[in-house]
This record gives sequence, C-alpha cells and structure tokens, in this order.
Amino acid sequence: MKKYTLLFLIQRDSDNKVVKILLAMKKRGFGMGNWNGVGGKVDSGESVERACVREAKEEIGVTVNIEDLTFVANNIFEFKEVEDINKKFLDVDVFITEKWQGDIQETEEMRPELFAVDDIPYDTMWDDDKYWLPEIINDKKIKTHCLFDKDSKVIDFKMEVI
Repeated sequence: MKKYTLLFLIQRDSDNKVVKILLAMKKRGFGMGNWNGVGGKVDSGESVERACVREAKEEIGVTVNIEDLTFVANNIFEFKEVEDINKKFLDVDVFITEKWQGDIQETEEMRPELFAVDDIPYDTMWDDDKYWLPEIINDKKIKTHCLFDKDSKVIDFKMEVI
C-alpha cells in the first residue's frame, strides 16, 4: 500500500478554536477539480513528515518545519473498482500546522485559498471529507477507512477517535 501525506494550514482564534483552513484546488492529475489539503506521495526513503514539508513547498510555495507538524489522522482510502493494488489503497497520514514561512502561492498544480471554517466547500471536495475533516478541525485525532465507488462516492465509511 502506497503511503501519502496531507497537510492543512490552519489559523486559530484567541480561544484556540480553528477558524480558518487553507485548502487548495487541484488543477491537474489525481483529484483534479477538488479542494483539498496539500500533499502527495511519500518518496522511497523519505519520512511522511519530510514528504509533507516537501509537498507544501512544491504545491503552495511555503516552508513548513517538521517540528511544527501535528499528526491528526490516518486515512485508508479504498477504491472498489480499481484492480491495480498500488492504486486501490491509499494510506494517508494527515497533519495540521499553524506555522509556516513565506507567502502562499498558486502553482501549476494547486490554487490555494483560505476558508473560514463555516464556509468550507464540502460540495467540491472529496466525498469523504465532510465526515472526517470536521473532526480534526475540532482537535480530534482519528483513524478512518473509506470505500469509494467508481465515481469516487463514499459507499462505506468507518472512523474511530485515537
């Protein structure tokens, strides 16, 4: 099972509540047309955290330090209709951070935008995000398994708080 990483940049208010989250519109490749966090494949010999840092730089032009990453979820995504075992299951570690350096930039792959938590565009995100993203916004750490049909719609979803 191929390992992936996903990162959400967040902003908190004075009560330590998440009020804004950075999402990026995927402009090409797998997931094109969906808002998501930034991230991607973990390269051979690379740690999940190092991949997270690399992807943030490549996809939105910011520098994130490993020590500022907070692990919040492990999501297993399963695609029912896919035969290739390397594409059938995705094992995704999810992180958040409140700290980054540099200006957030659009790249050839991603168009980033900061959303108020109340305005997250779940209707233009992966179908499963509406189930688990609110949990990490509310500071829970979770583990999920999501089964998608051929149209990337959720047909089974399991979640546990860890």
